[in-house]
Amino acid sequence: MGGGQNSDMTSRRACELDHIVVTAPDLAVGVEWVESILGVTLQAGGEHRGMGTHNALLRLGDSAYLEVIAPNPGALQPDRPRWSELDRVKPDDTPRLVTWVARTR
Repeated sequence: MGGGQNSDMTSRRACELDHIVVTAPDLAVGVEWVESILGVTLQAGGEHRGMGTHNALLRLGDSAYLEVIAPNPGALQPDRPRWSELDRVKPDDTPRLVTWVARTR
């Protein structure tokens, strides 16, 4: 396809991949796990204060990324369940790929 057709298709998409999610009992453990498998360094992310989580990120092209997310031990316990069933993750659980997130208009 030519550049014009491809960009037309992109602009018509109702949704597209935003990121994939790896959960871990501890952020450092999750980062080490992903880095050891992929052989690349993740970037520090931030925290989601309302959810009591923090993350690290890896860009996957121009518009998607991989997120490693874990409970933030320095944050207050949220008044609702954390994303991706993080409240069920046990301290000795292995990090794992759990889901993907779409971006929509």
